[in-house]
Amino acid sequence: HFTHYMYRRGNHARHISCGWLGYAGHEAIDITTGSPNVIEGYPIYAQGIGSVTGRSGAAQHPTMGFWIQITYTINGTAHRTRYLHMENTPPSWLTDNPSTQVSASTQLGTTGDTGSPGAFHLHLDVTLPNGNRTNPRNMFPDETFTH
Repeated sequence: HFTHYMYRRGNHARHISCGWLGYAGHEAIDITTGSPNVIEGYPIYAQGIGSVTGRSGAAQHPTMGFWIQITYTINGTAHRTRYLHMENTPPSWLTDNPSTQVSASTQLGTTGDTGSPGAFHLHLDVTLPNGNRTNPRNMFPDETFTH
């Protein structure tokens, strides 16, 4: 089961600021509140039961910033989901042990503008077992996103 939120704070609505293939090579979606800088520091939660399978180190990646990768099993198939541009490196308790399990209530970090995002947002991408990316909206319930 997947949650109906990616991040939450008060009554601020989420919306997709840049959709799937919103520009050349953007095989992801970007999620924001639509209010300038309101997205900064929002808690990011796992979308369901999964395991940590990758993360940024103490130094941020030049384009992805701080990030974490969770692998979810959907209909018996593992899908890697990355959350990019986090405010800080993911917490060590979450990433020190390989394959740490997460649930929908696990906070992965907070939103930020690390790397080269252009503005505060959460970048979400999903990679299929064959290495191809797919639109995250194909994997998570529509209630996860609002417009």
